[in-house]
Amino acid sequence: MLASAAFAQPLEVVKIGWPAGFASNMAHLTFGKELGLFKDENLDYEIVSMQGTYPVIQQILSGGFHTGYVGVETVVNALQPGATPIPLKFVFNYTRQSIWEIVVPESSPIKKLADLKDKTIGIAGPTFGNVPVTKAALGAVGIQPNQFTFLTVGTGGPAFRAMTTGQIDALNLWDTMHATLEATGFKLRELELPSEFQGNPSHGFAVTDDLIKNNPEFIARFGRAIAKTIVACDANLEECIRSFWRAYPAQKPQGPENEAMAREMKILSARMKKLMYFEPGEKPLLGSFTDAQWKRVINSLKLGGVIKVTDLPMDKLYTNRFVADFNKFDRADVIRRAKAATK
Repeated sequence: MLASAAFAQPLEVVKIGWPAGFASNMAHLTFGKELGLFKDENLDYEIVSMQGTYPVIQQILSGGFHTGYVGVETVVNALQPGATPIPLKFVFNYTRQSIWEIVVPESSPIKKLADLKDKTIGIAGPTFGNVPVTKAALGAVGIQPNQFTFLTVGTGGPAFRAMTTGQIDALNLWDTMHATLEATGFKLRELELPSEFQGNPSHGFAVTDDLIKNNPEFIARFGRAIAKTIVACDANLEECIRSFWRAYPAQKPQGPENEAMAREMKILSARMKKLMYFEPGEKPLLGSFTDAQWKRVINSLKLGGVIKVTDLPMDKLYTNRFVADFNKFDRADVIRRAKAATK
């Protein structure tokens, strides 16, 4: 009786803020839900799409979301003199390599970052996390804020039209969005960022200090569910993508499914590489950060003139206290379940 009563308990719903529209880069979540990986942790999730990182942060702070997919630079900026403190801490290193890219048409005369002086760069919006990072990268190659123009072009179709019609000289969105444009046959060339910006994490899941204090077990279960979904999706990309189409049928591309699948595989593969990336010699523990990674993020922002103070307390930026719990699952079993899901 006790076991059946426990089994009947309603699932706790994790409210997650997402700083962009829904796309297949979040397919690991829908796949994890179908496989019961969230249910294994007595969890379900609800995702709310927002326009940029800062609206997500506001909702986390106000209690509207438990957590959100947030750019790591936000907490660095909040620790600068005169900035408004943000009582948030990163608990899960999600995109372990930066998703932000600056691309130009393959035929563009722009060959390097320094060539963007006096040029127009398309961004999704001023509240997106790439804005301070891109300002820093341009500053690092000697381009001052008054020597380039950011133009809000949104995402998807509007952004692609701005690029293909020459309204902008470069597009500064993220890996999977650029891969989506290339899947239409429009060739892009990525501009290399300064070495200080390469290999840095760009996003994680952040929570309030209060949630860490009052409900640490909830955080451990959430992070473990996320870790399992990443492993599962990596083990069966095709079914992972199909799970997203089942959850969001309006997002399924038109046309023959085999062609749509080939395009989506390229797009999702680009993201999964970043979710599963580990530096040489780094322990492959999903969700983990290192001080060295944060110091590179901080130094890159300083190099670009976005921040002034670099001697920041690491315990105000992130914690690895839950990482062991995040990785406390049978990977072989998760992979088996993922591969068995092919329909």
